[in-house]
Amino acid sequence: MNKKGALELSINAIVILIIAITMLGLALGFTRGMFGKASGQFDEMISTEAEPPTPSSSEPLTFSKEKIITEASKPVILKIGVYNPTGEDLSASQSGGTRPTLSCLPPFHAGAPPEDPNPPTSFGVNPKAIKKQESATYIMKFVTPTVTGSGICRVSMVGYKAGSTVDLLTSSKDFILTVK
Repeated sequence: MNKKGALELSINAIVILIIAITMLGLALGFTRGMFGKASGQFDEMISTEAEPPTPSSSEPLTFSKEKIITEASKPVILKIGVYNPTGEDLSASQSGGTRPTLSCLPPFHAGAPPEDPNPPTSFGVNPKAIKKQESATYIMKFVTPTVTGSGICRVSMVGYKAGSTVDLLTSSKDFILTVK
């Protein structure tokens, strides 16, 4: 039995293992740095966006901006104030929780002339519980469409009674979106 050959194999295995661990560390560091930059940009966008006016029973939905002017395919942050005028608490469940949704009229929806294959879509809006006669602020992020022009977008809210699928709050409000 050749013990020298066995020792060389062990040293080669150790060197390969060290190189693999080093490469894995570099890849993880690069990935963490990229996600850290994206997260920092998102946090910066949120912090620079003004707070919406305080919502009330006469105006249950308020926006940080009533008119948005931006470039095509750019992310936009919109803060939404929501007031619960009902006599019940509103749910925060993931399946039917209280959260805003976004829809846009021509020219910013599929099928509108000119047809936009990428209409504005919102994402990352988490449901929240809103106690009766209180308000909450939502942060909606959406990416603007790929076509230019002006159109009306609508934010709709449906609030569900806690522990139920009964909707107690239905409200909507429009804003103007201009894409240059």
